[in-house]
Amino acid sequence: MKIEKVIVYGDSTSLPRPTDLVETPDTYYWKFIRSLGDECSLENRSVGGVSVKKLRRKMLDDAHYLFPENFLNDKKLVILNMGVVDAGVHPITYKLKAIIRVPILGRYIWRALAKTINPSRAKIINIWKYSTTSSAKFSLEFEKMIKFLLDRDVLICVLLTPIPHRYLESRSPGFSENVKKYNSIKTKICEQYPAIYLINLDKFLDTYYVSDRDGHHYSKAGHSYIFNEIKSKLFLNA
Repeated sequence: MKIEKVIVYGDSTSLPRPTDLVETPDTYYWKFIRSLGDECSLENRSVGGVSVKKLRRKMLDDAHYLFPENFLNDKKLVILNMGVVDAGVHPITYKLKAIIRVPILGRYIWRALAKTINPSRAKIINIWKYSTTSSAKFSLEFEKMIKFLLDRDVLICVLLTPIPHRYLESRSPGFSENVKKYNSIKTKICEQYPAIYLINLDKFLDTYYVSDRDGHHYSKAGHSYIFNEIKSKLFLNA
């Protein structure tokens, strides 16, 4: 398999995290392109906190430049790594954060509210919670993204989302189950198209996160694990 360009679309888990000692050379995608040799280039189009809908829009905006229709794109690999933002579980009271937009006092009011809300976060979530993207909307947007890429003849690699650190489950009950649900959506859609490389990260350990309180950004060990899983799936000899 000849790959000349790797294009990554993801959230902040596909970006360096220098404050947690994860630099660009430590990331899974950087390790991956280095394994392919100097002739392979990288475009990382990831954005922190991005939903699948916004990421698909970014992909559409990029298409003319990175993988134009009716051109030779079969030596380009697009890696998709999204879902943890969409699947995140939030207490309904989190919507009160909009008060930050109130001039002058908004930020101070939110800080005071947060001190009251945060200790009861888990209890509130058990009563009333919401996710950034509904499962139905996620399925619709993700399948549109896949079909769009298939029409461009690029190679596609989809990462399933690792189950968040167990600490996050205690803080946000239902988060892990939501991640599993959104992973099953990705799996079901990808299985319709045999050419897609689906990367299962079910052996991701809690120690592969930068910390327990963070619980979803990858440490150096986490990035190494993902790199090895991609390499193994694509039958590369790094």
